[in-house]
Amino acid sequence: ATIRIDRATIDVYVTHLTTWGRLNSKVRSEQLRCLAQEVRTSRHPYILAGDLNTGPDSPEMEEFRRGNAAQLATEGIGPTFPRWHEQIDYIFADHGWQVRSSRSWPIRVSDHLPVTAELMWDREDRRR
Repeated sequence: ATIRIDRATIDVYVTHLTTWGRLNSKVRSEQLRCLAQEVRTSRHPYILAGDLNTGPDSPEMEEFRRGNAAQLATEGIGPTFPRWHEQIDYIFADHGWQVRSSRSWPIRVSDHLPVTAELMWDREDRRR
């Protein structure tokens, strides 16, 4: 979605990748490659959020992060899926965003915990 906030235009991507752990890691890896290509073509500052169904240390997530398409805004927030005791929900942001804070909330509204990040845009720092 492309939204306007305070006279600024932002592209927001929300996704839910395939599940089933290692069984679908190749599918998730391809999904993450497609996401990286998509956000790199964004004409506006962007935010990517979603249930990626994989932990931060998985091979597909490490490959996605090495591609440097976006910075992880929810670094080290702890488990977001209590059943697996693992973070599988994320917020990534264009490199022009300054991450002020992020966290998961211990509120059980679903099987996942809500995730938030406070971001501030800094045009001077945007790297592609």
